[in-house]
Amino acid sequence: MMTLGADVSPPEGRPTHLSIWNELADIGTGVGPLILSAATAPAGLGARIAVSGLVGFAAAGALWRWIPRCS
Repeated sequence: MMTLGADVSPPEGRPTHLSIWNELADIGTGVGPLILSAATAPAGLGARIAVSGLVGFAAAGALWRWIPRCS
């Protein structure tokens, strides 16, 4: 993720951009599992596994859609 942040950062203010990028990535890493566990807490184990898998596929789809391919 830091490589993506470096690729999209503007030349002016790159350290500030990367520090904010890193902070948001850290927040997502910490809060994401809490949100997923809160959303699936009332469900059974099978539903939790299915939701986790769907979130993973959605993330892969988002990366495929918005991250440019290297040539």
